[in-house]
Amino acid sequence: MFVGGLWGCSQETTPRERELPPLVRVAKVQPAEPLVWSLSGTIRARHETPVAFRIGGQIRQRLVQAGDRVTAGQVLFRLDDHDVRQAVVASEAQVAAARAEADHAERERSRAAALQEQQIVSEQAYELALTAATAARERLRAAEAQRAQAQNLLAYTNLEAPSDGVVTEVHAEPGQVVAPGQTVAVVALDGPREAEVFLPETRHADPPSEALASVWGDPREWRASLRELAGSADPLARTWRARFALEGDTATLPLGATVRLVFREGAGALQRVPASAIFENGDGTHVWLVRNQQVELVPVRVRRIDEEYAFLEASLPEESVVVALGVHLLQPAQAVRVAP
Repeated sequence: MFVGGLWGCSQETTPRERELPPLVRVAKVQPAEPLVWSLSGTIRARHETPVAFRIGGQIRQRLVQAGDRVTAGQVLFRLDDHDVRQAVVASEAQVAAARAEADHAERERSRAAALQEQQIVSEQAYELALTAATAARERLRAAEAQRAQAQNLLAYTNLEAPSDGVVTEVHAEPGQVVAPGQTVAVVALDGPREAEVFLPETRHADPPSEALASVWGDPREWRASLRELAGSADPLARTWRARFALEGDTATLPLGATVRLVFREGAGALQRVPASAIFENGDGTHVWLVRNQQVELVPVRVRRIDEEYAFLEASLPEESVVVALGVHLLQPAQAVRVAP
């Protein structure tokens, strides 16, 4: 009992101690070292064109393989054109028949005009002949348009490369029946190359805009800038496809090669404080800034946080001091003592 009484007396605080400001541990605001991280992806062409037939039919020939280099206008596939050629023959016969009718109607109109001048036939008879000749000419025009359409369809049985490039994918084989617009191959057009990577969900809200790119087996490096970010995540991987444009001469980079993008974030733009210095009061994130032995609640924006530090957008004065422990016990303008 006596020992317990002594212990209780030793724990009591004096009035002077109760009047002293609270003792806090502080830390200096420091510039954050840049965060370096990387992603691996593949080299892709800036423009990749899916090619397809304008008409449906059965493929008769496939003239290219994946990886082949092609030139603009080079034939890639051919359809069976037997039915289309028959349509061309029929349209030419219709043009010949329409032309014969038009010539006959024009002769009838000329004959009626001569007789009408001699007042042998009435003006009404001449108008009928004129109307018949006009109708015959229009039927000839329609037949010629149908012939041109049939000839276009015949040309469409050959699928040509839209520009110089490389065939990256082939999706059809001889004997296969394809529909109009069905992709049968993909051509990567010559020109600038890009790096395609997939950003994790943690990076989607604030995607990096610049990077340094390098290709496996190539000592060169290229500056890369974000050109395109997918509007939705991959349903399985939950990642976001991103395309980075590469500066400089990249036309010779091999398609599909492995590329590594190195990102540096926060260089000169972030400040570092202990994670325990962050104070959340329901009205955003803050830190307690110590000035003249008093604390001031200052709002900050946290860019990221790890097990030890919080990284803030640079907004605090250099060499300023913040409370690192006991942030939940303070009040604005409260006097504090700094622990040694």
